[in-house]
Amino acid sequence: MMKAAFFKELRRYSGEEIASLLQIKHEETISLIRKLKSLGIVKEKMKRALETDVYEKVLDMEILDVNLKSQNSTFIFDYVGVINIGNYVIKCYPKYISEVDVPLKEMKQILHVLRKYNSKEQLLISASGDDENVDFNLLPIILFFIDDYSENGIYTNPIEINELNGEGEINWEKTIGETYPLLSNNKAYYTEMYTHGSLDDELDYFKQLHECIVTECFLKLKKLGLLELFDIETAILYDGELSDFGDEDYILYRLARELAVQFQSRKQLVLKTIYNYIFKGKLHRRENGISLFGTNSFNLVWEKVCSDVFNNQLQTKLKHLSLPQTLSEQYSNDKDNTLLGLIEKPKWNRVEEGRVIKTHRVEETLIPDIISIYSIADGECFGIFDAKYYNIYLDENRIVGQPGIGDITKQYLYQLAYNDFIKAHNFTKIQNAFLMPTEKAAGEYLGTAELNMLNNLSLPALCSISVVQLPAQKMFSWYLAGSKIDISSVFTFL
Repeated sequence: MMKAAFFKELRRYSGEEIASLLQIKHEETISLIRKLKSLGIVKEKMKRALETDVYEKVLDMEILDVNLKSQNSTFIFDYVGVINIGNYVIKCYPKYISEVDVPLKEMKQILHVLRKYNSKEQLLISASGDDENVDFNLLPIILFFIDDYSENGIYTNPIEINELNGEGEINWEKTIGETYPLLSNNKAYYTEMYTHGSLDDELDYFKQLHECIVTECFLKLKKLGLLELFDIETAILYDGELSDFGDEDYILYRLARELAVQFQSRKQLVLKTIYNYIFKGKLHRRENGISLFGTNSFNLVWEKVCSDVFNNQLQTKLKHLSLPQTLSEQYSNDKDNTLLGLIEKPKWNRVEEGRVIKTHRVEETLIPDIISIYSIADGECFGIFDAKYYNIYLDENRIVGQPGIGDITKQYLYQLAYNDFIKAHNFTKIQNAFLMPTEKAAGEYLGTAELNMLNNLSLPALCSISVVQLPAQKMFSWYLAGSKIDISSVFTFL
């Protein structure tokens, strides 16, 4: 019987809490935590002597064994997504969700986001073990088969046929060679013609093999109790077992031969994935191995979501930007450059006897997350945004969970890097902001971050950095729909 539970990313759990949520015994919990620690999904932490009410600070500690009863030892899940280990299913939801303990609706959306964020090719490389440093991972393979089936249907090998008076293209060679024309005024008229056509071979070995494996994938998700979470409806395409197609060596032999003669890219991808599913997945199936779908870098997902939704123009050529005025003369030679290309690159000078004899420019420079140019009531705004996956708490009494000093200084420098461009094109407003997720439906403007010594680096003074919480569910909906939104429509104050 499957044991499943939801866990919040980076929240501290005692060993007893983990055991209680999964409804498992002490020994099972120790074994499970050891496996999760080995994967880097769970980390063991020691409490500090002093803690805040809202955010409990923790210290890393090296612990050789798992001690569930220690009052100082707690465990955090550094992951967002789904993990399956044998009969256990762990569902890890993002750290900003706190209103519900079983966020089924939110997790369904987040898994859709993760599936869009990872391309099929990325998923398969990471899942199939093509990288020798990565173990075979079944869940992404299952999702590939189901998504590919939904988009493209079952693998088929059509049978080419010639039929008399069919609806396909006329086969003139066969028509002329095997039928008799009517002659009139020295012209030949054919009353019967052979045509090219094709039929799907319903008994094709690889069609049925594909149906069997897709069915296995649906049934595996059903067994794990994950169909609803992944928002998938089951389908039974084949009533039988994989063993119907021969032993594993024979199936792999047939697949290798089919790959040698199949040149359509989608069919090649399906065949290779079936090959990996059978060859590398057999050990996983026999030993109830580990599989996971998600990430321990959800900050990168949040950055991608914000970048897409707010139409990041960092890589847009200057000649294609919607500026308050025509591209100024001082940038006319840069019209094919991008906004990123405008940022100055460091110079390293070789100096001898007080004289520069060689200058080297390096490519590494400042790279903002998002540059967005958008309309406001009285003109155009130049937005400089940094997507921060932080769970900030800011009120009149305290602040915790905030970005560090390095994040603040970089935001000031981003504006400084674009100051000349902004002034040359008469932007009405500059907006510099940290963008953070929240489960609230409308989001919230929390205030600003500022450093006075950097505010005065230029004239006019650099603006303070707005601290903004964006409604995560709306952001994810726009991302999934491919929508481009002006941030001013989300927050009127921007």
